[in-house]
Amino acid sequence: MISGAISSDQSIWKRIGQFIYLILAISGILLDRITPLRVLLWTLIAANILFLWFFKDWVTLEAVILFFVAMFVIRYAMLFGSFGQKGLAPWLIHRFGEKQGYAYYENLTAFLFFYRGTSFNLLVEYTADSLLIPLWLEPWATGLALVGMIGASIINLWATAIVGIDVYYYKDMFLGRAVGKFEVRGPFRYFSNPMYGIGQCNAYGAALYYGSVWGLLGTLLNQVLMYVFYFRFEKPHIKRLFAGSDASLPANL
Repeated sequence: MISGAISSDQSIWKRIGQFIYLILAISGILLDRITPLRVLLWTLIAANILFLWFFKDWVTLEAVILFFVAMFVIRYAMLFGSFGQKGLAPWLIHRFGEKQGYAYYENLTAFLFFYRGTSFNLLVEYTADSLLIPLWLEPWATGLALVGMIGASIINLWATAIVGIDVYYYKDMFLGRAVGKFEVRGPFRYFSNPMYGIGQCNAYGAALYYGSVWGLLGTLLNQVLMYVFYFRFEKPHIKRLFAGSDASLPANL
């Protein structure tokens, strides 16, 4: 009886640990293992957090916009330049081998995930109240924003838990082969790509909550480019890997 209770407690704590790891991982903070690349990544993230904690008053609107644009351009230049025949992924594999090449790619992606998220958070904060909302509509807008942020965050976490962190960090596309089984369950029963679609409502919600026009426009452009990437690279990749298994493909893929 006592042994069963201990096992149950351990299982609960394990699930809590997995949940925390998942939240951090989709934000760009990877804590799964200690390597020189991970330590460098953690150092850069810590430097960003400490700078904003102690010196945020030094940051200007112009600097925030420049930071956001730079992270946006670098992120999508890397993403679109990764998976072609002469892309970054084949070059890294040829130069360093699959294991080390992906280690570089994964950590670089994590860096951009974190810094892009930071740049967006700063953008909506520094451009707050640029969206003119009638006073009587503000409570409704705030409620809608909170629903979007909470609901979309849950969907993103759920979808990521299903596909796995490796797929979230494009390991399957980097290697050109499946790294797990694609299952049609959870949000994938209703959306072919919940993270690129309804999952973006967390960013729209944050922009609406702050009343940031620039945040809304930035999110819209981000979503458009995500779908361009999806139809240009990701969808053909998924069909190639899972075309032989109807059960593994969403009906609307």
